[in-house]
Amino acid sequence: GSAYGGYSRTGGDGADGSAARSTRVAGFVMGVDRLLGMNSVVGGAIAAGDGQSSLSGSLGTARGSYGQFGVHGATRLAGFTFA
Repeated sequence: GSAYGGYSRTGGDGADGSAARSTRVAGFVMGVDRLLGMNSVVGGAIAAGDGQSSLSGSLGTARGSYGQFGVHGATRLAGFTFA
């Protein structure tokens, strides 16, 4: 598993028609694999996070949250891999 995060700020000047922007993001990911016999593996992963972006001067904000879950499997048989 792992956690991540970030922050970004871009300057702006209202005199030239631009606005400052700031963005924040944070989340985590985690996964696990399980070996089934000599030639097969199954696993799962989960991720969740949140992000927010805003413009200066109350020009607007955006916020998003997400969650994902996935499963996978693979088997090797006579030189071929089925995933």
